[in-house]
This record gives sequence, C-alpha cells and structure tokens, in this order.
Amino acid sequence: MENLYGQMETSNNPMKNPGNTNISRVLDIGCGEGNLGSILKGHFGTEVYGIEKSPELAKMAAEKLTNVLCEDIETCSLPFEDDFFDQIILSDVLQHLNDPWATLKKVKSYLKPSGTIVARIPNVAHISILMDLLDGRWEYANNGLLDEKHLRFFTRQEIVSLFEKAGYEIISVKNLTRSSETHENLIGRLGEVLSDLKIGDPHFSEDSRTHHYVIEAKKRVNINLNKPLDENSFLFVTCIDDEEVYQKCQHHIQQLSVPAGYKFDYCQIRKATSIAQAYNVAIHHPAKYKIYIKQDTFILNKNFLHDLLHLFHAHPQLGLVGMIGCETIPSSGIWWESPFLIGKLIHCPDDLYQVVSHSMKTGTPYTPVKAMDGCLMATQYDLPWKEDLFDGSHFYDSSQTQEFIRNGYDVGIPYQSEPWCLHGGQHLFTHQKSDEGYKRSQKAFQDTYINRM
Repeated sequence: MENLYGQMETSNNPMKNPGNTNISRVLDIGCGEGNLGSILKGHFGTEVYGIEKSPELAKMAAEKLTNVLCEDIETCSLPFEDDFFDQIILSDVLQHLNDPWATLKKVKSYLKPSGTIVARIPNVAHISILMDLLDGRWEYANNGLLDEKHLRFFTRQEIVSLFEKAGYEIISVKNLTRSSETHENLIGRLGEVLSDLKIGDPHFSEDSRTHHYVIEAKKRVNINLNKPLDENSFLFVTCIDDEEVYQKCQHHIQQLSVPAGYKFDYCQIRKATSIAQAYNVAIHHPAKYKIYIKQDTFILNKNFLHDLLHLFHAHPQLGLVGMIGCETIPSSGIWWESPFLIGKLIHCPDDLYQVVSHSMKTGTPYTPVKAMDGCLMATQYDLPWKEDLFDGSHFYDSSQTQEFIRNGYDVGIPYQSEPWCLHGGQHLFTHQKSDEGYKRSQKAFQDTYINRM
C-alpha cells in the first residue's frame, strides 16, 4: 500500500488505508500521463478525473483515467458539481502557475466538506540552493528545484500561508528530505551562526534538508455567528476576579475619548472557567469592535479608540491587534522567547515600573506578528476562541493570533511612539513550567500550531 501513493510520498492520507472507502472520487490536476491515477483506479476502483494542459499527455492519460480534460487549470471552466470530489491532488503543479492562490480558491468548491487537498511543492530554502546563493549563483535547470519552468518559489511558511489565505486549514506538513555530507556540514555551521546571532527560526535544520513539502489540507469551515452587527459600537471584554483592580481598569476606559457617533459598552465576566470560554460569550454581542482587556491592564492613550478605529478602517484585512508580540514563534511556543519581539508596554509588577520597548518600525501603521500577549487584544471581526484546547489562562492569546492568521487576516502590533497601555500583572515574562495546566496548554499550542507550520 505504501507504493500506491509513493509518487506523492504523503503522510496521514486516507488513501494509504485500503479499508477506507471514503475516497471514491479524485481529481488529479496536472495528471501528466495518468500514472498515479491509474494506480488508484486499478487497485481500488476509484474514479479518477484528470486535468492536463499538454494534449499529448492528456491523450495518454485519457486511456487510463475515468475522464480527462485537456485544459489549463488557471483559465478553464470546470464542469463539475460542487462538493464532487473526495480528494484533489496537485503534485508539483502550484509552482508552475501564475496565480496559485486563485487556483486553490477556484477548486475549493468542488471539494466535499470532508474532503482533502494534497499538494507536493518544492522548497526554495533547500541547502543546495543556499550553497549556490553563498557562491553568488542562481542557476536554472531543465528540472529540479530551480526548474526553468517554475514561476513561483516557496518556503515552508509561504506554503502554509498560501493555503490559509486560500481558505484551507492545514492537516499535516511532511518533509521530503535529501542532503549530502557537504550539505550536512554546512547546515551544522550555519545553524551555529544563526544561534549565536539569535536569528533564523527553529525549523532551520529540518527545512534546509527538505527538497519538497507534501501538504494535506481541508476546507476551512465558514463561520457565521448569525447576529446583527452594530458598526458604531465598541465592547470592552474583561474576566474579573479582583473588583478593586478592575475598578482601576474601568476608570482608565472611562477617560478615553470616544469618536463622534460611536459608543462603548462593557462585557464583565465573573467566575469564568477559562479565559477562552469567557471570551466566547462576548463574540455573540453585536458590537463590531471588541477590546479583550485583562483586569490589570490600564489604557494610557486617551485617543486609543480613535487610533484603533483609524487602523481598522484603513486596513480592512487587519483582524486583530495587540500591544506586544513576536514576529516568529520559537519551538517552545512561548512568545517572549522569540528573538524578534515587537511592541511597547509599561510593565508594573509589584509597583516597579518598567518600560518594555522592542523595535517599532517608524512609518509603518502596524507590524505583522505570529503571536501576542493577551493583556489587550482588539478585533474588528469575530472568531471563536479555542476553549476546547485552552481551558485555563495560558496560550489562549497566541492561539487566537494563529486562528486569525489561519482565517486569512493580518494580525499586528500598531506603531506606538509611547506605550498605549500599562500592565500590572506579574507573569508577563515568566514561566510556570511546574504548573500542570500550563504544560498541558503549552503542548496543545505546539501540537496545534507549531508542529504544523
């Protein structure tokens, strides 16, 4: 059975299980001569439809598959009904397209809700290419990673972004590796340099050995909260277990300047079982703009609502903003361990004031981040919080950051000449590794997000 899907070398694929009868109809885009589809059709009776641009290859494939269209996937109209296929395959196809984003969106409607899309894509960050770049070379070839027919080039992060922006949720990412002894020596030395300089990402060694990625994804479920929306309303959402501290938080909110024609309200949640569970109560409120703020966070910027509104109006793709976060997520999942921190905040543990300031890009309205602290998180769209995974007070904030990114939104830290907020909590930059709930949430975050990046 392993040889059946060997050409894709995919993992966690239902078609590896001969007892799985859910895969009955497949679309192979860029099917070539139809060899893969012929195996699927011959061994399991699967209906295999192919799309092939080359007339010669399409003619050969037509003798092996259920049906073959000799068309260009980017320009043709597809004759299939919605929810027609159990699986769509794109093996070494996306890098040849002018607009792979549009193509992924185009075929999505033909995939069943329970179906999957599988794609094999070359990695432009393979160590062989890095070696050539260090030698000042970028040489195209008749085939391989720098095939002269390739129009698009991808790294792991860009592949994940490609699928997420097209409306898919990643199920798995498999690395197909290939490296020589010379490659391994260079990987080791570059890894040491990157570590010393505190740059790069935790996947460097693994990614630099990877010549292709195999992605398996499914259609992301559209979220419809079925509620009327008040476009001119802000909602401040807070979990409260210390009334005295919250009164200070509320006092600062009441000092804010409110844009003309707008109003704000409070959603005060007491005795919450978890922060994510509490915040899910708020997403059903009709206010368009929601500010999730900890009870010990005090807004110092009197024009906060004006600045927030301007930011959201000017950037409709910006779904979520925070005060401090990171541009890359370390393997631990702990955002402040990243070497690339962004934002400003006055931190005040035990009445000791400390201005926490990390590089803010002047002239840039906001800097995109991969994770952020939950002291203050403001949204202009509603997405459910992962209360099924994060049942305490840890990692819910970084999880929501990733959920917005997965749903195709930007997430960012706004430019602040001075800190907009003061945070009085004691655990902004501290670990709680001895806490079982912390460790459980950390593992859930790593398994759900980091291991799929």
